[in-house]
Amino acid sequence: MNNKLRKKLHKIIAAAVLFVVAMFLGQWPYVQAAMFVAAYLLTGAEIIAKAWRGMKSAQIFDENFLMSVATIGALCIGNIPEAVSVMLFYQVGELFQSYAVDKSRKSIASLMNIRPDYANLLKNEQEEKILPDEVKIGDTIYVTSDMLAIWSEPSEDSRKITTLKQKDEMKVLEISKNWYK
Repeated sequence: MNNKLRKKLHKIIAAAVLFVVAMFLGQWPYVQAAMFVAAYLLTGAEIIAKAWRGMKSAQIFDENFLMSVATIGALCIGNIPEAVSVMLFYQVGELFQSYAVDKSRKSIASLMNIRPDYANLLKNEQEEKILPDEVKIGDTIYVTSDMLAIWSEPSEDSRKITTLKQKDEMKVLEISKNWYK
């Protein structure tokens, strides 16, 4: 979890604690209201600011604007706990979404690192390292990494899959554009 997400999580936890404590302070309505407002501001200030910026740039009907309208409406009718809980649950959803997107980006970035930097071309019984773009149809290459190379040969009713193990020879039958990127 990166620092931005960790900071967001801390805000959510603080607002949740304020919300739960405020629920038990019914005998002190002013203290209860102050804690609800503090919890609302912790979770909702950023959303309201984004909604305001969206209104100024003519992007009115985005999720920030709608969440602001819903929670400010709840505040106006005197249902402060509902406004806080709606904003709190919205922020929890946003946290999960940000976390999932962050994990997906890291997974995609790690997949990009498995592309080959070079190909081992077998020419006159000797290996030569060349760029993957330089491999041509009919060339013979060696597979030297721990990964397996798989290709298929089309037939009329099925596809034959061939798997090569480490240090096997492979005849290049077809090259698709940017196959390694």
